[in-house]
Amino acid sequence: MSWLSQGGFGHLPDAVALMQKKCIEITRDDAKGYLTSNYPVGRVRDFLDPDCLVTLAVSPTQALVFANERTCQTFSRSPRDKIWRLIDLQTLEKAIYAFTLFAELDPFIERHLQWDLLREVERHDYFACAMQRPYE
Repeated sequence: MSWLSQGGFGHLPDAVALMQKKCIEITRDDAKGYLTSNYPVGRVRDFLDPDCLVTLAVSPTQALVFANERTCQTFSRSPRDKIWRLIDLQTLEKAIYAFTLFAELDPFIERHLQWDLLREVERHDYFACAMQRPYE
């Protein structure tokens, strides 16, 4: 019997750490909706880190955020467009392909697709600048 079949995924350290995070739903009610991609899970920091943040847009109108209590409270007080932008940026972080509700090319996707390929030092600066730009 392998280590995976003994406990299943829910018993691995990363899964246990994720299950101990608070999970909140973030509703998006604009016409654009959340993006999706071939790598829709965004993560900042390791799962075992208390400040880990995980996002997943599960539909054009709903996203899940897994984080500590303090971060979840910050999300609930933040402007909606900033939260939506953060989730969309994390959806594009490691993606090769991305999708939107509209048939035409999306300049946000073109600008930010695969932004994670930047060196670590540039990643922080890139993300900070991308969060400050007006939302397309």
